[in-house]
Amino acid sequence: MDMPTTSGREALEVESGVMPIDLRLEQIAIKEIAKIKSKSAQEPIKQQLVRYEEHDAYDKYPTPMGKALSQAAEMEKQTKININLIEPEFTYRLGETQMTQSKPLYWSQLGNSKSRTNEQQELCQETINQLMGDCTQEQAISFTDGSCLGNPGPCGAGAIIYAEHIKPAARLHRPVAQRGSILLAELIAILMVLEYCITENTYNAIQRIKIFSDSQSAVGLLTLNWAPNSYISVIREIKENIEHLRQKGLNVIVAWTPGHANIVGNDEADILAKTAAEEAKELPPENNVITLQDVKQAAYKSTGNKWQRRWEISERGRDLYEKIPTTKHSIMYDFLTKRHFSIFAQLRTGYTELNYYKNRVGQTNAIESCNCGAPETPQHFLLECPYYEKEREDMLHQISKEVGVRNLNLATMLTRLDGENTEETKAKLQTVAHYIDRTGRFNTAVPQSQS
Repeated sequence: MDMPTTSGREALEVESGVMPIDLRLEQIAIKEIAKIKSKSAQEPIKQQLVRYEEHDAYDKYPTPMGKALSQAAEMEKQTKININLIEPEFTYRLGETQMTQSKPLYWSQLGNSKSRTNEQQELCQETINQLMGDCTQEQAISFTDGSCLGNPGPCGAGAIIYAEHIKPAARLHRPVAQRGSILLAELIAILMVLEYCITENTYNAIQRIKIFSDSQSAVGLLTLNWAPNSYISVIREIKENIEHLRQKGLNVIVAWTPGHANIVGNDEADILAKTAAEEAKELPPENNVITLQDVKQAAYKSTGNKWQRRWEISERGRDLYEKIPTTKHSIMYDFLTKRHFSIFAQLRTGYTELNYYKNRVGQTNAIESCNCGAPETPQHFLLECPYYEKEREDMLHQISKEVGVRNLNLATMLTRLDGENTEETKAKLQTVAHYIDRTGRFNTAVPQSQS
Protein backbone atom coordinates (compact mmCIF):
# COMPACT_ATOMS: atom_id res chain seq x y z
CA MET A 1 0.00 0.00 0.00
CA ASP A 2 1.56 3.27 -1.17
CA MET A 3 1.07 5.62 1.78
CA PRO A 4 3.00 8.62 3.17
CA THR A 5 5.83 7.54 5.48
CA THR A 6 4.27 9.56 8.30
CA SER A 7 1.10 7.46 8.27
CA GLY A 8 -0.05 6.22 11.70
CA ARG A 9 0.47 2.53 12.41
CA GLU A 10 -2.89 2.04 14.14
CA ALA A 11 -4.86 3.36 11.17
CA LEU A 12 -2.86 1.32 8.67
CA GLU A 13 -3.47 -1.86 10.69
CA VAL A 14 -7.22 -1.29 10.68
CA GLU A 15 -7.28 -0.15 7.04
CA SER A 16 -5.44 -3.28 5.91
CA GLY A 17 -7.15 -5.65 8.35
CA VAL A 18 -3.80 -6.77 9.77
CA MET A 19 -3.92 -7.38 13.51
CA PRO A 20 -1.13 -5.68 15.53
CA ILE A 21 1.92 -7.90 15.75
CA ASP A 22 1.90 -8.16 19.55
CA LEU A 23 -1.67 -9.52 19.42
CA ARG A 24 -0.76 -11.94 16.64
CA LEU A 25 2.13 -13.16 18.79
CA GLU A 26 -0.30 -13.56 21.70
CA GLN A 27 -2.49 -15.82 19.55
CA ILE A 28 0.52 -17.96 18.68
CA ALA A 29 1.65 -18.13 22.32
CA ILE A 30 -1.79 -19.29 23.53
CA LYS A 31 -1.99 -21.98 20.84
CA GLU A 32 1.51 -23.22 21.65
CA ILE A 33 0.85 -23.40 25.39
CA ALA A 34 -2.36 -25.32 24.61
CA LYS A 35 -0.39 -27.80 22.48
CA ILE A 36 1.96 -28.40 25.40
CA LYS A 37 -1.04 -28.91 27.70
CA SER A 38 -2.36 -31.60 25.34
CA LYS A 39 0.85 -33.64 25.39
CA SER A 40 1.41 -36.81 27.38
CA ALA A 41 2.67 -36.50 30.96
CA GLN A 42 5.76 -38.41 29.82
CA GLU A 43 6.80 -35.63 27.44
CA PRO A 44 9.71 -33.56 28.89
CA ILE A 45 8.18 -30.25 27.79
CA LYS A 46 4.88 -31.14 29.51
CA GLN A 47 6.78 -32.03 32.69
CA GLN A 48 8.60 -28.71 32.54
CA LEU A 49 5.32 -26.82 32.21
CA VAL A 50 3.83 -28.69 35.18
CA ARG A 51 6.86 -27.84 37.35
CA TYR A 52 6.66 -24.22 36.20
CA GLU A 53 2.99 -23.92 37.16
CA GLU A 54 3.63 -25.52 40.55
CA HIS A 55 6.07 -22.74 41.41
CA ASP A 56 4.19 -20.39 43.71
CA ALA A 57 5.56 -17.17 42.21
CA TYR A 58 5.71 -18.08 38.54
CA ASP A 59 3.46 -15.18 37.58
CA LYS A 60 5.60 -12.63 39.45
CA TYR A 61 8.64 -13.17 37.26
CA PRO A 62 7.37 -13.04 33.67
CA THR A 63 8.95 -15.37 31.17
CA PRO A 64 7.62 -16.26 27.71
CA MET A 65 5.92 -19.33 29.20
CA GLY A 66 4.53 -17.34 32.14
CA LYS A 67 3.25 -14.63 29.82
CA ALA A 68 1.53 -17.22 27.62
CA LEU A 69 -0.17 -18.75 30.67
CA SER A 70 -1.38 -15.31 31.78
CA GLN A 71 -2.71 -14.58 28.29
CA ALA A 72 -4.52 -17.93 28.26
CA ALA A 73 -6.11 -17.03 31.62
CA GLU A 74 -7.28 -13.69 30.18
CA MET A 75 -8.73 -15.55 27.20
CA GLU A 76 -10.67 -17.87 29.52
CA LYS A 77 -12.28 -14.89 31.28
CA GLN A 78 -13.58 -13.60 27.95
CA THR A 79 -14.47 -16.84 26.17
CA LYS A 80 -14.87 -19.53 28.90
CA ILE A 81 -12.32 -21.68 27.04
CA ASN A 82 -10.09 -23.36 29.63
CA ILE A 83 -6.94 -24.80 28.07
CA ASN A 84 -6.57 -27.12 31.06
CA LEU A 85 -9.52 -29.09 29.64
CA ILE A 86 -7.93 -29.58 26.22
CA GLU A 87 -8.17 -33.09 24.84
CA PRO A 88 -5.00 -35.21 24.58
CA GLU A 89 -2.78 -34.77 21.54
CA PHE A 90 -3.35 -37.24 18.71
CA THR A 91 -0.68 -39.92 18.53
CA TYR A 92 -0.82 -42.92 16.24
CA ARG A 93 -0.94 -46.37 17.72
CA LEU A 94 0.06 -49.65 16.16
CA GLY A 95 -2.37 -50.49 13.38
CA GLU A 96 -3.68 -46.94 12.92
CA THR A 97 -3.14 -45.42 9.50
CA GLN A 98 -3.92 -42.17 7.72
CA MET A 99 -5.38 -43.93 4.68
CA THR A 100 -8.82 -42.63 3.74
CA GLN A 101 -11.60 -44.14 1.68
CA SER A 102 -14.09 -42.42 -0.59
CA LYS A 103 -17.67 -41.74 0.40
CA PRO A 104 -20.23 -44.37 -0.63
CA LEU A 105 -22.03 -43.29 -3.78
CA TYR A 106 -25.46 -43.02 -2.15
CA TRP A 107 -24.21 -40.25 0.18
CA SER A 108 -24.20 -37.78 -2.69
CA GLN A 109 -27.38 -39.06 -4.33
CA LEU A 110 -29.74 -38.28 -1.47
CA GLY A 111 -29.19 -34.52 -1.24
CA ASN A 112 -29.43 -32.57 2.00
CA SER A 113 -32.30 -31.52 4.23
CA LYS A 114 -32.31 -27.93 2.90
CA SER A 115 -32.48 -28.70 -0.81
CA ARG A 116 -33.77 -32.27 -1.09
CA THR A 117 -36.28 -32.87 -3.91
CA ASN A 118 -39.40 -35.02 -3.62
CA GLU A 119 -37.71 -37.69 -5.72
CA GLN A 120 -34.68 -37.68 -3.40
CA GLN A 121 -37.03 -37.85 -0.40
CA GLU A 122 -38.53 -41.08 -1.75
CA LEU A 123 -35.06 -42.40 -2.62
CA CYS A 124 -33.91 -41.73 0.95
CA GLN A 125 -36.53 -44.01 2.41
CA GLU A 126 -35.99 -46.72 -0.22
CA THR A 127 -32.22 -46.66 0.28
CA ILE A 128 -32.33 -46.78 4.09
CA ASN A 129 -34.97 -49.52 4.05
CA GLN A 130 -32.64 -51.60 1.88
CA LEU A 131 -29.62 -50.87 4.10
CA MET A 132 -31.53 -51.67 7.30
CA GLY A 133 -32.93 -55.00 6.25
CA ASP A 134 -35.28 -56.64 8.73
CA CYS A 135 -35.24 -56.45 12.49
CA THR A 136 -34.91 -60.15 13.27
CA GLN A 137 -33.83 -62.41 16.09
CA GLU A 138 -30.25 -62.09 14.79
CA GLN A 139 -30.20 -58.36 14.00
CA ALA A 140 -30.94 -55.10 15.83
CA ILE A 141 -31.35 -51.65 14.26
CA SER A 142 -30.32 -48.37 15.90
CA PHE A 143 -30.58 -44.72 14.93
CA THR A 144 -28.43 -42.07 16.61
CA ASP A 145 -28.39 -38.29 16.50
CA GLY A 146 -26.70 -35.31 18.14
CA SER A 147 -28.07 -31.87 18.88
CA CYS A 148 -26.20 -28.67 19.69
CA LEU A 149 -27.66 -25.34 20.78
CA GLY A 150 -25.16 -23.06 19.12
CA ASN A 151 -22.35 -25.29 17.81
CA PRO A 152 -20.46 -24.76 20.01
CA GLY A 153 -23.03 -24.75 22.76
CA PRO A 154 -24.94 -27.09 25.03
CA CYS A 155 -25.03 -30.44 23.23
CA GLY A 156 -26.73 -33.76 23.78
CA ALA A 157 -26.96 -37.22 22.26
CA GLY A 158 -29.97 -39.39 21.49
CA ALA A 159 -30.42 -42.95 20.23
CA ILE A 160 -33.12 -45.55 19.74
CA ILE A 161 -32.55 -49.31 19.45
CA TYR A 162 -35.02 -51.70 17.80
CA ALA A 163 -34.58 -55.41 18.49
CA GLU A 164 -36.89 -58.40 18.75
CA HIS A 165 -35.78 -59.07 22.33
CA ILE A 166 -36.14 -55.39 23.39
CA LYS A 167 -39.77 -54.43 23.87
CA PRO A 168 -40.47 -51.55 23.71
CA ALA A 169 -37.55 -50.07 21.80
CA ALA A 170 -34.71 -48.77 23.97
CA ARG A 171 -34.61 -44.97 23.99
CA LEU A 172 -31.37 -43.41 25.19
CA HIS A 173 -30.40 -39.81 25.71
CA ARG A 174 -27.43 -38.13 27.37
CA PRO A 175 -26.47 -34.48 27.96
CA VAL A 176 -22.89 -34.30 26.70
CA ALA A 177 -21.37 -30.91 27.50
CA GLN A 178 -22.31 -27.37 28.44
CA ARG A 179 -20.12 -26.26 25.55
CA GLY A 180 -19.46 -28.72 22.75
CA SER A 181 -19.90 -29.29 19.05
CA ILE A 182 -22.45 -31.18 17.01
CA LEU A 183 -19.76 -33.69 15.98
CA LEU A 184 -18.99 -34.52 19.62
CA ALA A 185 -22.70 -35.10 20.27
CA GLU A 186 -23.01 -37.34 17.19
CA LEU A 187 -20.04 -39.46 18.31
CA ILE A 188 -21.33 -39.78 21.87
CA ALA A 189 -24.70 -40.95 20.51
CA ILE A 190 -22.97 -43.85 18.75
CA LEU A 191 -20.91 -44.56 21.87
CA MET A 192 -24.12 -44.75 23.94
CA VAL A 193 -25.47 -47.55 21.76
CA LEU A 194 -22.24 -49.54 22.06
CA GLU A 195 -22.14 -49.08 25.84
CA TYR A 196 -25.76 -50.23 26.04
CA CYS A 197 -24.92 -53.37 24.06
CA ILE A 198 -22.03 -54.12 26.42
CA THR A 199 -23.83 -53.47 29.72
CA GLU A 200 -27.02 -55.27 28.62
CA ASN A 201 -25.11 -58.23 27.14
CA THR A 202 -27.04 -57.90 23.88
CA TYR A 203 -24.36 -59.99 22.19
CA ASN A 204 -26.03 -63.00 23.84
CA ALA A 205 -29.28 -62.29 21.99
CA ILE A 206 -28.23 -60.96 18.56
CA GLN A 207 -25.39 -61.39 16.09
CA ARG A 208 -25.43 -58.02 14.36
CA ILE A 209 -26.43 -54.42 15.05
CA LYS A 210 -26.67 -51.72 12.40
CA ILE A 211 -26.18 -48.21 13.72
CA PHE A 212 -27.40 -45.36 11.49
CA SER A 213 -26.07 -41.83 12.11
CA ASP A 214 -27.01 -38.77 10.08
CA SER A 215 -23.49 -37.33 10.51
CA GLN A 216 -21.27 -38.10 7.53
CA SER A 217 -18.31 -36.78 9.51
CA ALA A 218 -18.87 -39.22 12.35
CA VAL A 219 -19.42 -42.18 10.03
CA GLY A 220 -16.40 -41.22 7.91
CA LEU A 221 -14.14 -41.01 10.96
CA LEU A 222 -15.28 -44.43 12.17
CA THR A 223 -15.55 -46.39 8.93
CA LEU A 224 -13.57 -44.64 6.18
CA ASN A 225 -10.34 -43.92 8.10
CA TRP A 226 -10.79 -40.17 7.82
CA ALA A 227 -8.01 -38.46 9.73
CA PRO A 228 -9.40 -37.00 12.99
CA ASN A 229 -8.58 -33.47 14.06
CA SER A 230 -10.42 -33.64 17.37
CA TYR A 231 -12.23 -35.93 19.83
CA ILE A 232 -9.48 -38.51 19.48
CA SER A 233 -10.24 -40.25 22.78
CA VAL A 234 -13.96 -40.57 21.97
CA ILE A 235 -13.25 -42.00 18.52
CA ARG A 236 -10.80 -44.51 19.98
CA GLU A 237 -13.25 -45.52 22.68
CA ILE A 238 -15.91 -46.16 20.03
CA LYS A 239 -13.53 -48.28 17.97
CA GLU A 240 -12.37 -50.22 21.04
CA ASN A 241 -15.99 -50.95 22.01
CA ILE A 242 -16.76 -52.10 18.47
CA GLU A 243 -13.80 -54.49 18.63
CA HIS A 244 -14.84 -55.68 22.10
CA LEU A 245 -18.32 -56.50 20.83
CA ARG A 246 -16.89 -58.23 17.76
CA GLN A 247 -14.87 -60.50 20.00
CA LYS A 248 -18.07 -61.28 21.89
CA GLY A 249 -19.71 -62.33 18.62
CA LEU A 250 -21.64 -59.14 17.86
CA ASN A 251 -20.89 -57.55 14.49
CA VAL A 252 -21.32 -53.76 14.53
CA ILE A 253 -22.08 -51.90 11.28
CA VAL A 254 -22.04 -48.08 11.30
CA ALA A 255 -23.71 -46.41 8.30
CA TRP A 256 -25.01 -43.01 7.26
CA THR A 257 -28.67 -42.08 7.02
CA PRO A 258 -29.96 -38.77 5.66
CA GLY A 259 -31.39 -36.52 8.34
CA HIS A 260 -34.85 -34.92 8.26
CA ALA A 261 -36.04 -37.30 5.56
CA ASN A 262 -39.10 -38.67 7.40
CA ILE A 263 -37.21 -41.75 8.53
CA VAL A 264 -38.91 -42.71 11.78
CA GLY A 265 -35.86 -43.92 13.69
CA ASN A 266 -33.84 -40.83 12.81
CA ASP A 267 -36.69 -38.54 13.82
CA GLU A 268 -37.03 -40.36 17.18
CA ALA A 269 -33.29 -40.01 17.84
CA ASP A 270 -33.47 -36.32 16.91
CA ILE A 271 -36.14 -35.67 19.56
CA LEU A 272 -34.10 -37.49 22.22
CA ALA A 273 -30.96 -35.52 21.29
CA LYS A 274 -32.77 -32.19 21.51
CA THR A 275 -34.03 -33.09 24.98
CA ALA A 276 -30.50 -33.99 26.05
CA ALA A 277 -29.11 -30.72 24.65
CA GLU A 278 -31.55 -28.73 26.78
CA GLU A 279 -30.44 -30.70 29.85
CA ALA A 280 -26.79 -30.01 28.98
CA LYS A 281 -27.29 -26.35 29.87
CA GLU A 282 -27.04 -27.39 33.53
CA LEU A 283 -23.78 -29.34 33.21
CA PRO A 284 -20.67 -27.93 34.93
CA PRO A 285 -17.88 -26.56 32.69
CA GLU A 286 -15.64 -29.46 33.73
CA ASN A 287 -17.65 -31.68 31.36
CA ASN A 288 -16.58 -29.66 28.34
CA VAL A 289 -14.14 -31.15 25.86
CA ILE A 290 -11.84 -28.41 24.57
CA THR A 291 -10.14 -28.98 21.22
CA LEU A 292 -7.19 -27.16 19.73
CA GLN A 293 -9.59 -25.63 17.21
CA ASP A 294 -11.63 -24.24 20.12
CA VAL A 295 -8.47 -22.65 21.52
CA LYS A 296 -7.56 -21.13 18.16
CA GLN A 297 -11.01 -19.58 17.80
CA ALA A 298 -10.99 -18.33 21.39
CA ALA A 299 -7.52 -16.81 21.03
CA TYR A 300 -8.64 -15.03 17.87
CA LYS A 301 -11.75 -13.71 19.63
CA SER A 302 -9.84 -12.63 22.74
CA THR A 303 -7.12 -10.78 20.84
CA GLY A 304 -9.74 -9.34 18.49
CA ASN A 305 -11.55 -7.83 21.46
CA LYS A 306 -8.28 -6.32 22.71
CA TRP A 307 -7.62 -4.83 19.28
CA GLN A 308 -11.10 -3.30 19.17
CA ARG A 309 -10.72 -1.71 22.61
CA ARG A 310 -7.29 -0.39 21.63
CA TRP A 311 -8.76 1.16 18.46
CA GLU A 312 -11.59 2.79 20.41
CA ILE A 313 -9.35 4.55 22.96
CA SER A 314 -6.42 5.41 20.68
CA GLU A 315 -5.68 9.07 20.05
CA ARG A 316 -4.31 8.30 16.60
CA GLY A 317 -6.11 7.42 13.40
CA ARG A 318 -9.27 9.30 14.36
CA ASP A 319 -9.96 10.30 10.75
CA LEU A 320 -10.31 6.62 9.87
CA TYR A 321 -12.16 5.80 13.10
CA GLU A 322 -14.94 8.18 12.08
CA LYS A 323 -15.44 6.10 8.95
CA ILE A 324 -14.51 2.64 10.24
CA PRO A 325 -15.13 2.35 14.01
CA THR A 326 -14.69 -1.42 14.09
CA THR A 327 -11.58 -3.48 13.39
CA LYS A 328 -13.84 -6.15 11.86
CA HIS A 329 -14.77 -4.63 8.54
CA SER A 330 -14.97 -5.84 4.97
CA ILE A 331 -11.82 -5.08 2.98
CA MET A 332 -12.11 -4.74 -0.78
CA TYR A 333 -9.06 -6.08 -2.56
CA ASP A 334 -10.33 -6.92 -6.02
CA PHE A 335 -11.48 -3.59 -7.40
CA LEU A 336 -10.04 -0.87 -9.60
CA THR A 337 -6.25 -0.58 -9.88
CA LYS A 338 -3.41 -0.65 -7.35
CA ARG A 339 -3.16 3.13 -7.72
CA HIS A 340 -6.84 3.59 -6.90
CA PHE A 341 -6.58 1.20 -3.98
CA SER A 342 -3.81 3.38 -2.54
CA ILE A 343 -5.74 6.62 -3.07
CA PHE A 344 -8.84 5.25 -1.34
CA ALA A 345 -6.71 4.17 1.62
CA GLN A 346 -5.24 7.67 1.80
CA LEU A 347 -8.65 9.34 1.70
CA ARG A 348 -10.05 7.01 4.38
CA THR A 349 -7.14 7.41 6.78
CA GLY A 350 -6.45 11.10 6.12
CA TYR A 351 -2.76 10.37 5.40
CA THR A 352 -2.76 11.83 1.90
CA GLU A 353 -0.85 13.86 -0.63
CA LEU A 354 -3.36 16.64 -0.11
CA ASN A 355 -1.99 19.96 1.15
CA TYR A 356 -3.68 19.95 4.56
CA TYR A 357 -1.95 16.74 5.67
CA LYS A 358 1.43 17.69 4.15
CA ASN A 359 1.33 20.99 6.03
CA ARG A 360 0.31 19.25 9.26
CA VAL A 361 3.33 16.93 9.20
CA GLY A 362 5.68 19.81 8.40
CA GLN A 363 6.69 19.05 4.85
CA THR A 364 8.87 21.77 3.36
CA ASN A 365 7.05 24.54 1.47
CA ALA A 366 3.70 22.86 2.05
CA ILE A 367 0.72 25.13 2.49
CA GLU A 368 -2.50 23.68 3.88
CA SER A 369 -4.78 25.41 1.42
CA CYS A 370 -6.27 24.27 -1.84
CA ASN A 371 -5.96 26.73 -4.75
CA CYS A 372 -9.49 27.82 -3.89
CA GLY A 373 -8.23 29.04 -0.51
CA ALA A 374 -9.87 26.47 1.79
CA PRO A 375 -7.91 23.80 3.74
CA GLU A 376 -7.39 20.91 1.33
CA THR A 377 -8.74 17.97 3.36
CA PRO A 378 -10.32 14.76 1.97
CA GLN A 379 -13.73 16.23 2.84
CA HIS A 380 -12.92 19.38 0.86
CA PHE A 381 -11.49 17.48 -2.11
CA LEU A 382 -14.42 15.06 -2.45
CA LEU A 383 -17.39 17.17 -1.41
CA GLU A 384 -16.62 20.90 -1.29
CA CYS A 385 -13.96 22.26 -3.68
CA PRO A 386 -15.60 24.57 -6.27
CA TYR A 387 -12.95 23.71 -8.88
CA TYR A 388 -14.44 20.21 -9.22
CA GLU A 389 -18.11 21.14 -9.04
CA LYS A 390 -19.07 19.64 -12.43
CA GLU A 391 -17.19 16.38 -11.77
CA ARG A 392 -18.70 16.16 -8.29
CA GLU A 393 -22.23 16.74 -9.51
CA ASP A 394 -21.86 13.89 -12.00
CA MET A 395 -20.40 11.61 -9.31
CA LEU A 396 -23.09 12.29 -6.72
CA HIS A 397 -25.87 11.89 -9.26
CA GLN A 398 -24.54 8.53 -10.42
CA ILE A 399 -24.03 7.19 -6.88
CA SER A 400 -27.53 8.26 -5.87
CA LYS A 401 -29.22 6.96 -9.01
CA GLU A 402 -27.35 3.71 -9.76
CA VAL A 403 -26.18 2.60 -6.30
CA GLY A 404 -28.96 4.07 -4.18
CA VAL A 405 -26.76 5.84 -1.60
CA ARG A 406 -28.29 9.22 -0.78
CA ASN A 407 -26.78 10.18 2.58
CA LEU A 408 -23.41 11.01 1.06
CA ASN A 409 -20.42 11.72 3.26
CA LEU A 410 -16.86 10.40 3.47
CA ALA A 411 -17.91 7.25 5.30
CA THR A 412 -20.74 6.32 2.92
CA MET A 413 -18.65 7.14 -0.16
CA LEU A 414 -15.41 5.39 0.80
CA THR A 415 -16.47 2.29 2.77
CA ARG A 416 -18.79 -0.67 2.47
CA LEU A 417 -22.13 -0.02 4.16
CA ASP A 418 -24.22 -2.49 6.15
CA GLY A 419 -26.54 -4.29 3.77
CA GLU A 420 -24.49 -3.30 0.73
CA ASN A 421 -23.40 -6.22 -1.43
CA THR A 422 -20.01 -6.51 -3.11
CA GLU A 423 -21.21 -5.41 -6.54
CA GLU A 424 -22.91 -2.31 -5.15
CA THR A 425 -19.77 -1.34 -3.24
CA LYS A 426 -17.58 -1.85 -6.32
CA ALA A 427 -19.92 0.27 -8.46
CA LYS A 428 -19.87 3.06 -5.87
CA LEU A 429 -16.07 3.04 -5.53
CA GLN A 430 -15.63 2.94 -9.30
CA THR A 431 -17.78 6.06 -9.55
CA VAL A 432 -15.64 7.82 -6.94
CA ALA A 433 -12.50 6.63 -8.73
CA HIS A 434 -13.76 8.13 -11.97
CA TYR A 435 -14.23 11.44 -10.14
CA ILE A 436 -10.66 11.25 -8.82
CA ASP A 437 -9.31 10.59 -12.32
CA ARG A 438 -11.28 13.46 -13.83
CA THR A 439 -9.94 15.96 -11.26
CA GLY A 440 -6.34 14.92 -11.97
CA ARG A 441 -5.47 15.83 -8.39
CA PHE A 442 -3.66 12.57 -7.63
CA ASN A 443 -1.87 12.28 -10.97
CA THR A 444 1.38 13.55 -9.46
CA ALA A 445 2.79 14.13 -6.00
CA VAL A 446 2.97 17.84 -6.70
CA PRO A 447 -0.33 19.78 -6.46
CA GLN A 448 -1.58 20.73 -9.89
CA SER A 449 -2.52 24.25 -10.79
CA GLN A 450 -6.30 24.37 -10.81
CA SER A 451 -8.16 26.59 -13.17
